Amino acid sequence: MCLIAEVFEVSVDNLINSGGASNTEKNIISSVASGNEISPEALNNKDALNDIINIAPYLKVSTLSAIAEKLSAHSIDISKILELAEFMNDDSVNKLLENGNIDSPDDELLEKLLPFLGQDSMFTILDRIMKGENSDKLINIMRPYFQGNLISLVEAAVIQGILDYKILKNWSVV
Repeated sequence: MCLIAEVFEVSVDNLINSGGASNTEKNIISSVASGNEISPEALNNKDALNDIINIAPYLKVSTLSAIAEKLSAHSIDISKILELAEFMNDDSVNKLLENGNIDSPDDELLEKLLPFLGQDSMFTILDRIMKGENSDKLINIMRPYFQGNLISLVEAAVIQGILDYKILKNWSVV
């Protein structure tokens, strides 16, 4: 056990206890199995989101939607929402994103979020790009998700010299 723990750079305790469900996981699974509503206490635990991500593949989309409804009242680390997104419907993901903690998203995270974001969020990202807070390379990644006003804003920013004209190089005229 000691050698295995050393190879995986974990403690022996973590190695031994890794297979057991946490209290939050037990509470959620128990509530779902018995058809009861998930208690708010189960979701207030500091590790609740990680526990939900662990059991998400085993839950119905409707159950995750109910959990998302309760979680949306809290500011959630946006990267955690991405881990849940593949198991949830779009409305639930959007609800979590509305209140997600997105103070300083990096380009890689924003690229993963793009399919889930609405036009208001796109405006915010474009604003961050024009302020130099995110890379202008994101604009070409965002392009398939843009609608009329966003395209016009990018073109205006290029004309004003805020963004480099090379951004429009691969854009076809709409």
